[in-house]
Amino acid sequence: METSFYQLFKIYFFNYVPLSKDATHIYIGLIVYFVVGIFVIKNFGSIKPVLFVLAVAILMEIADLRDDYSVFGHFRWGASFHDIFNTCLWPLVIFLLMRFGRLKSSNEQGS
Repeated sequence: METSFYQLFKIYFFNYVPLSKDATHIYIGLIVYFVVGIFVIKNFGSIKPVLFVLAVAILMEIADLRDDYSVFGHFRWGASFHDIFNTCLWPLVIFLLMRFGRLKSSNEQGS
């Protein structure tokens, strides 16, 4: 059983960055959402930035599931769903607020 590059990266990262794993998932979700929303899609009212976040969350969890099976002999589905939820929650909330008019961009507010 050999530790994957992805798990080694996470171990190294958490040794030097004082964040919990849950907080890291939240930050990754928000960073992906804002980067995609600002530079790629350029529209936070679109579902596309949220789908990018979901795709990143799923890819991270595929790597974790593979490593879980290698280490524990089974998949830890609960932990994976928890991580996907943490990664996607706030981008989804921001999208819904934008979509249903609770948040407006600065050019819509007439400033």
